[in-house]
Amino acid sequence: MTDIAKLKAAAEKAKDNFIPNFMVSTRDVLELIAQTDALVAAHINLKLLADVYRQAYEEARARIAELEARTVTVELPRGYAGPYGALVYDADAVEAALELAGINLEKGG
Repeated sequence: MTDIAKLKAAAEKAKDNFIPNFMVSTRDVLELIAQTDALVAAHINLKLLADVYRQAYEEARARIAELEARTVTVELPRGYAGPYGALVYDADAVEAALELAGINLEKGG
């Protein structure tokens, strides 16, 4: 049983078995106040931290939406007709065009 639980149990017992001359130890009251203050401070710190994370989350969502809505025009280099009439582009030229447009290209494989 935690100190707070013990103090609460003692307070409940005192309330149920009220004795007019019941005395509560000053040390116990001060301890309860100190523990309550510590819990309140922890709660405030957690709320502030949650607010910081919430703001960062909202900013990240706004930035993602901005990037997703952005249109980039890429001037592709001239391709040549490949099999079945499909245009074929030089990979280095396409990579250079993407870089000029500010698009990072990750190559897999």
